[in-house]
Amino acid sequence: HVESLTEETGSLINESVDAAALVIAAPTVLVGPHPSAVYLAAVMNAMKPKVRYQLFMGSYGWSSKAAETVEALTGDLKAERLEPLLVEGLPTEEDYDRIEAVADELAEKIKSIPAEELLS
Repeated sequence: HVESLTEETGSLINESVDAAALVIAAPTVLVGPHPSAVYLAAVMNAMKPKVRYQLFMGSYGWSSKAAETVEALTGDLKAERLEPLLVEGLPTEEDYDRIEAVADELAEKIKSIPAEELLS
């Protein structure tokens, strides 16, 4: 959720109940994910929503362990993890193309879930 530092935790949990995917996107801060992403990852790991897919997208300046940190923080989720998408510096046209491609890939995966399994 975009406002995970200011959004009530209950709201985050409610939104995740029927979610097919968990996408966490955050910049790198001191080599790790932004604190709001850490909070979101920890809450989702504790609540264990039945998401099918998980994706981390992030940006960094010179070095990042953000994807690895989020993966460790969400280790209890039983979701297929898509390859993290990391962007160095400001995004280029190529980076925007990569973002669109991973969004399309995730959308196709979600669309392929049989209807009878969506709320189970």
